[in-house]
Amino acid sequence: MPKEQAEEILSLYRDRYFGLNVRHFHEKLREDHQIGLNYTWVKQASQAAGLVKRKARRGCIASDGSGALCPVCCCTSMAATITGFRMSVGTI
Repeated sequence: MPKEQAEEILSLYRDRYFGLNVRHFHEKLREDHQIGLNYTWVKQASQAAGLVKRKARRGCIASDGSGALCPVCCCTSMAATITGFRMSVGTI
């Protein structure tokens, strides 16, 4: 993508659509400006430019049974992030 086009899209957000979330901004680009960019590209470009904040990543559930999130994630299993799942020490 040409740098000028990327700057034009980001300036549209700054000048006209500031305050919209990325999903609504992406819809406006498609409907009002006939710009068919990928949603992920719009989101990443907006985040890189500092126009929208990244959401905080969630950690895994602590293995001590408290239900709290791990202060340091040491889990490699996707199941550890499922609500209600409790890891047991020494099990696979």
